Amino acid sequence: MAAIATPPVRLTLADRVALRIAVALEVGVIERIERRRFRNDCRRADVAETAWDQCAMRAHLLGIRR
Repeated sequence: MAAIATPPVRLTLADRVALRIAVALEVGVIERIERRRFRNDCRRADVAETAWDQCAMRAHLLGIRR
């Protein structure tokens, strides 16, 4: 049986940050430093207002304050 080749998935900065936070929450290792990194990453992603809004929405859904 041949393997199906799929193109690599390109995640946005906000998606990578949200994924990192979700994994940290899942294993219970999120701490204040992670929250600070999350806020800093979101600020760096602020190239457009929508990028910040996406970060803010993910933070809200994950229960993290900006």
